[in-house]
Amino acid sequence: MLDSRWLTSFYNLRLENDEEIHVFKIDGQPLRKEEQTAEGFPPLKVHHPIGLWSTLAQASLVTNDFDSALALKYLKYFWNLKVRRGKYRYYDNLLYFFALLALSGYYQKEWS
Repeated sequence: MLDSRWLTSFYNLRLENDEEIHVFKIDGQPLRKEEQTAEGFPPLKVHHPIGLWSTLAQASLVTNDFDSALALKYLKYFWNLKVRRGKYRYYDNLLYFFALLALSGYYQKEWS
């Protein structure tokens, strides 16, 4: 099972440049242009960076090997994100909204 700490540590190196996040293969290497299909899919760059950073902010808090400095870095980055405008706004902003609810503690299941 993949621990979220590995994932957050992997993307930590790319945290400062959210418009230039590459699509990665399972071995962690960036996808190269010649590895794309004829239609040009999958993309070489992440199309939903706000969705990715929102998800990673949540993942930074739910790991067995908690790193408070890394979690705080993701949370601060998440807090300063600007919601997306234009063509891809729905998907990105939906993930942002759910992450905001979860991180605030208001997105919970009430168990009876």
